[in-house]
Amino acid sequence: MGLLIKMEVDVEIKATAEQFYQVFRTRPHHLPDICSDVDAAEIHDGEWHAHGSTRSWTYKSGGKSEKIKEKIEFDNAKKKVTHVGIEGDVFQYYKSYKGSWEAIPKPGGEGAIVKVAVEYEKVNKDAPSPDNYLEIMVGITKEIDAHLTNA
Repeated sequence: MGLLIKMEVDVEIKATAEQFYQVFRTRPHHLPDICSDVDAAEIHDGEWHAHGSTRSWTYKSGGKSEKIKEKIEFDNAKKKVTHVGIEGDVFQYYKSYKGSWEAIPKPGGEGAIVKVAVEYEKVNKDAPSPDNYLEIMVGITKEIDAHLTNA
């Protein structure tokens, strides 16, 4: 196919952009305790907070357990974290898969907008769009915000 597609949605949160980003930057191993769709996390190479490290996640998708192994990328200036898929269940549908969160401060310092994005290439024209994965990421965003603001 050769066509890279990007799906993106903005999620307004009460936490600051820095607070939100720091969960991914310094405490990603806490996500299974914060997020109902994240069941387990494991570090494979590097450290949890290190750019370029590899880790795997077990999560719920459509009521079933799935896994993904990824390489993590951080952009501190943009407060953006990108999970670059290496192997896992998503690759039955996609040749490539990236999920990202970018936290953008709202004017006036009250809260932030989180750009949640999935970038992918289908294995064939019949493969589904990753709506469910984007939905999981939006849910994770909201649960992190609730955790940070005790909402």
